[in-house]
Amino acid sequence: MQILMFSMVGLAISVVGLECLSALSLTKIRMKVMLLRGLSVFLGLPVLFYYFGFVGALWGVVFGSFISIPVQYLEMKKNNIFSFFAEVRMLPFGFIGYFLGDFILSNYMSIL
Repeated sequence: MQILMFSMVGLAISVVGLECLSALSLTKIRMKVMLLRGLSVFLGLPVLFYYFGFVGALWGVVFGSFISIPVQYLEMKKNNIFSFFAEVRMLPFGFIGYFLGDFILSNYMSIL
């Protein structure tokens, strides 16, 4: 489950970027994103499963959620709605949340 939680980060970032571009009536990027995600899962999942087993397949799903982010960011940069500093500034909070959740689950799971 912890591996799949990384895909939630990629999907959240991707959805926010897609909605920003949709607000500017730039909806053709959605097709590019879906194509990249589909190809990454269609090609990467069997290869990773063959070499690394089930854990590799899980990482293939996670990789599929992050593969479209560079394409979106290039499109957002082209339309002047992307700031690299503002994006990187929030990264520590993701790590803090992950490790805080792991700490809570490992220490207080017997109470629940």
